[in-house]
Amino acid sequence: MAVFRLAIVESQRAPEVAATLETVRRSIRTTLHNILVQAQSSGLIGATDPTEMAGNYLALLWGDLMVSILLRVREAPGATEIERQVKKVTEDFLRLYAPSKKSGRKSK
Repeated sequence: MAVFRLAIVESQRAPEVAATLETVRRSIRTTLHNILVQAQSSGLIGATDPTEMAGNYLALLWGDLMVSILLRVREAPGATEIERQVKKVTEDFLRLYAPSKKSGRKSK
């Protein structure tokens, strides 16, 4: 979070800090996109645009947590809370993007 705070504060004077952070964020989205493409190829999820799906997954995962942490109105979650949130969001995501029944695969 300190890096995000720095990037926000210094974005006018040192835009390269924000650009570097954005490169990392883009890399995360690309990796998630590739995982979703593989999941689609395996019939585990439906055929929605993987870029859109990646954005939705991250939105579900983060919610308003990052803003709350940046504003220092909430502490960063611990490992147990992170694990619980990832599990819940992944289950919700898989229900949201379940493969169609026509594909021959059953959704859970």
